[in-house]
Amino acid sequence: MPNVCLVEDEEAIRDYLVQVLQRAGYGVSAYADAVSALPLIVEQPPDLLLTDLNLPGGMDGLALSEALHRSHPGLPVVIMSGASGGEVAFDRTQFLLEKPFRSRQLLDLLADLLKT
Repeated sequence: MPNVCLVEDEEAIRDYLVQVLQRAGYGVSAYADAVSALPLIVEQPPDLLLTDLNLPGGMDGLALSEALHRSHPGLPVVIMSGASGGEVAFDRTQFLLEKPFRSRQLLDLLADLLKT
């Protein structure tokens, strides 16, 4: 079972995504901000990082992704944002997913990223 690290500051969205991911068979570790998530992720890296772009605490989702890519360069990352232009690939392992999105769209993207 693949493990997903979810970093989302909005509790209702975080709880919903945890349910969606668990129902799809993923193990999930969920955090409200990047600063508290980073040391735990570095210590025990997930199979995929799913993070909001705008996070409290002085570190946004992009900075979290960049920090993790230094120690785990192949880690797939999906950055969620309400201020983007759709699903955009930064590179082979980083994607920007525009909010709102359907759970099926998210699950399909994760499945594609995790099978490579």
